[in-house]
Amino acid sequence: MLCAASIMSCFIAAEILARILVYRQTPTGMIFADDIVYSYAPHAQVGDIVMNDIGCIGDDVKQPKRTDELRVLLLGESTSFSVQYVNSVRERLKQVLPERPVVVFSCGRPRYTSFVNRINFEKHLLQYHPDAIGLYMGINDNIYNSFPWLTDSPSIGFFDWKSGRQLLTWALFKHYLLEKHLWSRPGFGVNDLRSPGIVRTNLEQMIATAATKQIKVVLSTFAVALPTEDANLSTHVHDEEPIMEHFWGKVDSTLLGVTAHNATLAAVATARALPLVDVSSAIPHDGRYFVDICHLTDAGNRILGSKIADGVISSISQ
Repeated sequence: MLCAASIMSCFIAAEILARILVYRQTPTGMIFADDIVYSYAPHAQVGDIVMNDIGCIGDDVKQPKRTDELRVLLLGESTSFSVQYVNSVRERLKQVLPERPVVVFSCGRPRYTSFVNRINFEKHLLQYHPDAIGLYMGINDNIYNSFPWLTDSPSIGFFDWKSGRQLLTWALFKHYLLEKHLWSRPGFGVNDLRSPGIVRTNLEQMIATAATKQIKVVLSTFAVALPTEDANLSTHVHDEEPIMEHFWGKVDSTLLGVTAHNATLAAVATARALPLVDVSSAIPHDGRYFVDICHLTDAGNRILGSKIADGVISSISQ
């Protein structure tokens, strides 16, 4: 009896410690959600970024739309979680459409996949009446290749320390030891690609939903830094491989997946007669524009924003 009590006490202590550790590592303003993994609180400060009135980056959107307002929603991954990206889209739209009120907001977030973006769009963002959505995504869906058991919301290593529905000691053990180090397949090859079909399914559903609301959809290819003649950038990309290989895959596998996703995006754009912005060819492969394999500098985000804005302009003029 005493032995059992001692084991239980140790377990409780371990669970309390796990919750304290997870709490300390949880970004400020993060709100956990069953359907989209997590979001951010309205007006939360996340690093040096202050969220808008719905926890996204950019202009507030709860207010009624103004007459002739152009409201643009950006969706994607951590590469869409950028003030410079949002500002660049807005600046380009205002340059071309100086008389039209413009609102731009990005609800793309780190580690979101096409599935999470679709659910977020359908369940949470339609109510803000975007006129157009710009989709810039293409790397995070590689998790469906490196974690071959996944089909929907990804296991991403963010844990709800407030919830009593899961044991954090088990969640941490499962994710960091079992999933990342024992079960994941970061060196996936062409025959292991499950993600293109998943990307296509989610894109088709988002496009169909947008069509029911007369929302224009702008697709784009996804840019990566490799191949590059910038030796420092190449070294940095390969040095970072162990950090994200359980998610994106090893570098060669990452590139394989992104190439397949870009082909899927192009096929969907052709089939649906939608604009396809060729971002992947527009951004030079060097350290002036890339921070790592996919995240952009301010200069890179200016190119991305300008290209997506031009896609929006093209779509609304059709």
